[in-house]
Order: sequence, then C-alpha cells, then structure tokens
Amino acid sequence: MRGAWFAAALALAACGDQVVGTFINVGWECRRSLLARVVVESPERPESDLERRLAELVAGHRAKAPPGGLPPSVVCDGETERKRYLGTHHIYTYLSTELLPRYVAADPRRATRVPTSVLAVCFTTDAFADRMLASGARAFYDGVPGVGSVRILVSRPLRDGARATSLYAPEGAGPSGDLLARWEGGFLDEARADTPTGRGSFVKQVEGARVAAILSPHRIAFDAVFRGDDALVLELAMPFADSDGMALEVSLEDAKGARHATTLDLTPRRGAPGLGWETRRITIPAAFSGRGRLTFTASSPGGDMRADWVYLRKAAIEPAR
Repeated sequence: MRGAWFAAALALAACGDQVVGTFINVGWECRRSLLARVVVESPERPESDLERRLAELVAGHRAKAPPGGLPPSVVCDGETERKRYLGTHHIYTYLSTELLPRYVAADPRRATRVPTSVLAVCFTTDAFADRMLASGARAFYDGVPGVGSVRILVSRPLRDGARATSLYAPEGAGPSGDLLARWEGGFLDEARADTPTGRGSFVKQVEGARVAAILSPHRIAFDAVFRGDDALVLELAMPFADSDGMALEVSLEDAKGARHATTLDLTPRRGAPGLGWETRRITIPAAFSGRGRLTFTASSPGGDMRADWVYLRKAAIEPAR
C-alpha cells in the first residue's frame, strides 16, 4: 500500500514540475510589459495590406451596386493564405477554388456569369488566374495594384456597379432577367468600332448611372428565359443631338425557332432636360415560354450613322402587370 502511495506522489510531483516549468519557460520568453493593455485580435477586421486592398475593392463595388443583391466572391490562390473578413465571400483553399472551373466545365454557359459572380482574383502565378477565369472570362477583368508578389484582377462589371449573380444557380434557374447586370457577357458582333473599347456595344457611367451603349450598325444578343405576357422594359436615350434618328430592333427567338421582332424608331429629344430618357415596354408573346435568345440590333435608316448611339440605363424582363 505504501508503495502505491509513493508511486502516486512521485507521479504528481513529476506532473507539477512539468506545469511549473511550462509557466516559467513561457514567462521567460514573454517580453510584453505587465502594464500593457490587452489586445484582442479580431477576425472581422482587415489587418494586412492585402486584406485592406481587397476590402477596398469590395467596398467600392458595394457603394455602386443596387441594394439587396447577392455578395460576389473574392477568389485567391492558397499561397495568399486565409484572410480576415473582407466584406464578402472569400475562398482560398484548393478544394473551394477548384469548384469554379469545374462548374464552368460542367455547363459552359456559366462562363458568362463569372464576371458578375467573381469580383476579384488574387494570385501569385498566371496559371491560377487563367484557370479561374477560363472560357474568355479573363477579358472582362482588369489588373489593379497588388501587394508585394500578389497580383489582383478585378471584374469591370462589378467594379462599375453591376448586380452580382450566382455562378452556382441551379440548372433550371436560367439567366438573370436583368440584362444590364450581365451586359458584358452578351454575344457581341466582332466588327470593330471607333469607341473607347473598340467594340460596338459597351458599358459606361452616365449621369451617375451604369448604362449600356449600342452603336449603329452593331448587334448584341443574350440568352434569356421567356414567360408569355411578361414585358421587356427599356429606359433609353440618344446622347447626340446631331443624329437624324436611328432604329433599334429587339428580336425574341424561342427554343423552337419562333421569332418576334419589334423595331423602335428613336430620335434625340433635343428639348428635354438632360438626355431625355424615355421608357418603352415590349410585351413577350403569350406563346413564348422557356429558354431563348434576345437580340438588340442598331441601324441607321437615314444612312448617316455617325451620331447614332443609344444608351440603355435599364433593360430587364419583368413579370406581367
């Protein structure tokens, strides 16, 4: 019995020695003043230069985007490590980032939603950026100042205030009815134009709002989901008073090939304040249902196309009233 008590006492002494030694060693290594205040590290506050840079990009998007939308994602390679809260969804692990190219590979139509789903990509190698922004998506991203060896690409649509969309929407969800939010993902003709982008349709800021411009004689198309008796609502204006008028054809084509076209005759509203925005509603035929394509085609009936531009500050399919 005495042997058992002796063994227990010896074990307790050894354990106590370890505990005391640990406290002594830790205390010896700690060089912090006993009078210093306690600092609590918050996982919700950006601390590093890279975290602050990414948080600035998120704040810039949120300041311009319509309220009530989805949060876009910030995608970074694993070399940049985990980050504190940036103000939106952030992924950095291999298993998470790998889902992005796999979702696009499973349904290539999702590639058009990448620029309105991924706000920024931060990376240390081009191979990572090319993989995350495949299928032409990288063309909608601009390089911005990075931090150290980490480079950053930011989505032009989201930077300019486009409403964020879900890349992982269910198969049956179909594309968003807000065409302006995904304008950069439209199917634009390849003809060059004398514009800042060199294209016949592009997005810019006008009177503090995000608008899409279409020039004659160019065309842009979008995948859409039609529901009979819904309406395509357009808010448009011609910016140049010296135009002699232009036409904007809006054509709808369903999955069976049925086509419905409406031509809007447009002229500059010279006496109106500002640009003279006007609203046009095009009712979708009752027989149209399901997926299809919506196409805008600008033309110049008078033959002079030099000032034939039209701005759209709204282009959305809305439910029937």
